[in-house]
Amino acid sequence: QLEAVRRAHPRASFLGMVGVSAGSGLLISYLGAAGSATPVGAACAICPAWDVGSAFGAMSEAQPAAERAMLAQIRSRFVRRNERLLRAYDSAAVDACLAAQSLSDLLAAHAPFAMRRRGATGDEYFAAHDPMAVRRNVSVPVLVLNAEDDFVCPASLARPDVIVREQPGALLLITKSGSHVAFNEGPLGRKSFHTRVSLDFLDAARELAAAEAANSEAGTAELRGVVVPTALGPRPPAAAGERKPRRDGREQGEPGREARPPSIRKVGVV
Repeated sequence: QLEAVRRAHPRASFLGMVGVSAGSGLLISYLGAAGSATPVGAACAICPAWDVGSAFGAMSEAQPAAERAMLAQIRSRFVRRNERLLRAYDSAAVDACLAAQSLSDLLAAHAPFAMRRRGATGDEYFAAHDPMAVRRNVSVPVLVLNAEDDFVCPASLARPDVIVREQPGALLLITKSGSHVAFNEGPLGRKSFHTRVSLDFLDAARELAAAEAANSEAGTAELRGVVVPTALGPRPPAAAGERKPRRDGREQGEPGREARPPSIRKVGVV
């Protein structure tokens, strides 16, 4: 996918990635496995499921109706719609996916397709896609966004204790509301807070990378985000003439937006 994007945009000097829900776990797993070799300059993990098995296991207990609805949609939109192709590869795995009674069972059943190996097990899949195992190798800035009322991937699964204190270059933003990949804002809730924040983060990472490249004697043809070492503590006082940040996250003097974003409850920046 990365190579396809680079071929489609050969003149692009900066590449950003956004992973959503379980896809955010795949994103961090990839970045950790690739390390400094990745062409990605910065990334955003939206409603991350660092531990996918635990996330869906908790959902089975707390939101059984939502789980049944998700299972029905997955069977209809992905398994049934592609059944002929999937059966040509592993018919037994298709049967297991259709017979799954929970999302955790479905994840385990689909392992042969995700691992590209017939007979692959759920344990092998979870071990191969555990972001926490390789997160220390992530070499680019990462925004982690979650909501306290996320019923699929609870904010606790974002591991604030680890992200804020041990993950250089990470910014953790937890909003009071937003549910799971909703974060609606604007008139009638038709705009997306998480999309706006993600693009703002990637823009900032690109600008910082460009500034670093301009100050470098060697320069670089491909911009990368700059990883800021972990540094906890109170925000230093604003310098003379510097605009102080507003409580809503904007600087004083910045034009207001037509709708308020979800209220921010906790922000950890490292």
